[in-house]
Amino acid sequence: MKKIIIQLLVITISLWFSISLNAQTNFFKYDNINKYSYISDVQANSNFYFVSGGVYNFQTAPNQLYYHPYLYKLDSYGNIIKSYSTASDSSFVLDPLVEILNDTIYYFYTLAHEVNNGFINELKICKFDKQLNLHSSKSYFYTDSTFYLTSSVRLDEDDNFLLTGTRLGISHGNYGYLMKINKYGDTLNNNFNVSWMLRPLDLPEKNKYLCARNNNYLLFYDRDLNQVGQISVMDTFFSSYTSLAKIGYDSIVMIGYKTEVNYLDHKQNMLFKTIDYQGNTINFYQINTPDTINRPAYNSAVSIDKDFLYFSWNKHIISNSDTPPSRIGVGKFNKSLTPEWIKFFGKPNTYYSVSKIITSIDGGCLVVGAYLKTSYTNYNARYFILKVNSQGLATFFKHTDIIVEPKLIVYPNPAKDIISVNLIDANQLIKDIKIFDLQGKEVLKLQSNSAQQKIDISNLPSGVYLIKGKTNLGQDFSRKFVKQ
Repeated sequence: MKKIIIQLLVITISLWFSISLNAQTNFFKYDNINKYSYISDVQANSNFYFVSGGVYNFQTAPNQLYYHPYLYKLDSYGNIIKSYSTASDSSFVLDPLVEILNDTIYYFYTLAHEVNNGFINELKICKFDKQLNLHSSKSYFYTDSTFYLTSSVRLDEDDNFLLTGTRLGISHGNYGYLMKINKYGDTLNNNFNVSWMLRPLDLPEKNKYLCARNNNYLLFYDRDLNQVGQISVMDTFFSSYTSLAKIGYDSIVMIGYKTEVNYLDHKQNMLFKTIDYQGNTINFYQINTPDTINRPAYNSAVSIDKDFLYFSWNKHIISNSDTPPSRIGVGKFNKSLTPEWIKFFGKPNTYYSVSKIITSIDGGCLVVGAYLKTSYTNYNARYFILKVNSQGLATFFKHTDIIVEPKLIVYPNPAKDIISVNLIDANQLIKDIKIFDLQGKEVLKLQSNSAQQKIDISNLPSGVYLIKGKTNLGQDFSRKFVKQ
């Protein structure tokens, strides 16, 4: 079973490592707790960004690569305002997705629970307000011994979510799936008999959905998720298109790459092409480069004024290393695929992998992904955030760590005289504890050197209080409790 898990993990990491960026070193902090973190999705709302991903914490699953989901709210400068994470949810792969509808944040992710040499898969749908307060959570379970990997989520014109992904089979291959879910978290339709992984376009067509398949087909599905047609977008030369977006009424722009005749040289040129719904080419642009390029961004974006397209990809630099350094490519194009500018970002001896690009309200774009120093081992990566303005200048470029709040139990709650604060993460102890009232006034403070701390609250007035603390490993935690 461990061999299967490792194989699935390698497949998933290869999908994830489609992200890129580098940042100021004061945002980078290496520690022994969080050895790997990544961003899988990002969405914008007003002047804020909401990013989702996973973080590896070896303390909750010793000797195994298990990840916890997280959701961050960032300001327009990339600073973290509010975070949500749960150490109680973990899986050997995670790919959380985020979508926003009427100021409600929807959060999708799957968990793989290993049972009897197979998997029970749990799809979780969580709803938050814009302050990242959790309002509801719903789970669906699937027991067909395959692992469900979510890849994308889109809203249709009826405010339903179209969720796509891959089923990684243990003994019977890989398949895709489609699910349509309403804003209450109820499943409306599903289709589990799709070949390989699908990615929906940015906008649905009237009465049907448009999806891209990895082996260069554009598929058409009706509103009941039945396939009703397809067109081939394969060129006469060897190429692969990994990102698509609908522009205008009846045209689609695609980003991908072409491998040169001498495939062993791994020289791949970037391709940009616009087609109609019959597969006919309207516009075409190619970036020729002596450098190798690998895994362009799986997502593209159309700016809010609909006049320009922004793309991002990874440009590898020729190297004898198993993990060659790379740069982040970002380009701004008009609708005729004529580039306004093409810029590259990154630091030496760093490998970047682009995950997602979205446009921003200032006419620029935001690119997120993961970075890996060539000196690192065992995929000790972190995520990056790059903000580029409409002129191609980086307004901020950050390397960031993710901290998952430790597992903590406060009981009884409500309480009259004594509460017990129990830290159940292995190898961690409570160091400092402070209690605040709802006005933010500190009413109690104490130090500890134990995983369990009893606190006398008999002298506190009745009401709601907030416990804040820190572990011996520097992780923060907070919990509310009610004093009767």
